[in-house]
Amino acid sequence: MSQDWLAAQRADTQTYPFLALRACFTPRVNLVLKWIGSGKAVLDVAGGDGAISERIRLEGNAVTLLDFPEAIARASRYPDLKTVPGECHKLPFSDGTFDILTGMEILEHYEDPASLLREWTRVVKPGGSVIVTTPDGEEASMKHLTHKTWFNRRKLGRLFQECGLKVRRAKAIEEQMTLVLEGTKP
Repeated sequence: MSQDWLAAQRADTQTYPFLALRACFTPRVNLVLKWIGSGKAVLDVAGGDGAISERIRLEGNAVTLLDFPEAIARASRYPDLKTVPGECHKLPFSDGTFDILTGMEILEHYEDPASLLREWTRVVKPGGSVIVTTPDGEEASMKHLTHKTWFNRRKLGRLFQECGLKVRRAKAIEEQMTLVLEGTKP
């Protein structure tokens, strides 16, 4: 990940792209909520201000939001939401802690998404899932200056397999050029 981008996000949480649950995220968030269900221990990586994490929690899940301290400070408006400061490539959790990990619109920001996904897989219990949303295709992703890589369904599926996940389901949300993929840890 670009150190300039990382520093900018830490310094200016107002421009952090996922601090608020905006209308454009509704279709992908609704799909992720459906896939998660209820009664799960969920880690929401890079969850920003907690708006999406809180929606997951309200569905009956025990949610932990992890993000930069500057970003999660805004999640204090959700007093029942557990927040942990940290970085998504060095998770401060034991192996097999969570049933589900969500990483929404973050994987494409890393030059080495495989190491990131391996770390995410590490903290998921056997039989648990990693759910990722990312722009679908090179055209959708690479127009953003902070994106270091791009994915389509095949490329993301191969990455999941390389990182020890079996692709359970995938869906393209075409009107938003977004890909949602769930992989299960054996």
